[in-house]
Amino acid sequence: MKFFSYDSKLSQFLCKAVDCVFVCLLWLICLLPVLTVGAATTAALYTMDKSIVREEGHIWKTYWKAFGREFKQATALWGIVFILVAVILFDCSYTYQAVLAGVKPDPWLTYGLAIVAAVFLFWAQYWFPYLAKFQDSVKTILKNTLYIALM
Repeated sequence: MKFFSYDSKLSQFLCKAVDCVFVCLLWLICLLPVLTVGAATTAALYTMDKSIVREEGHIWKTYWKAFGREFKQATALWGIVFILVAVILFDCSYTYQAVLAGVKPDPWLTYGLAIVAAVFLFWAQYWFPYLAKFQDSVKTILKNTLYIALM
């Protein structure tokens, strides 16, 4: 009957899987207002690390504590992401409309846009995990994650 005990590998795995689902549900609920995407993502990453991986603290309390603590910085970072993605999408749409109208776009601009978009996306994917792990200013987060992305 060790297979069904609380200390078995199966029970521990199932408990962590349910905890992950709970964190994902909290994350999805907090994503509904688009303004809070950054704070929700940072809180989810922090909670996964602290409550599930390290097994310290309760999920509900840890999530909301991290959400409130990192709200300002995560929202500022999310604003940067939102604006830059909007600019990139506008440029892509403008280029696409030019192609449909029969205007051949300059290949250097097209390749330049693709390179800038790729570098930005490689860079921005590190912002929220970095914020969940370290307490730094937005400027320091941007600088350090750029180094990480370029490595």
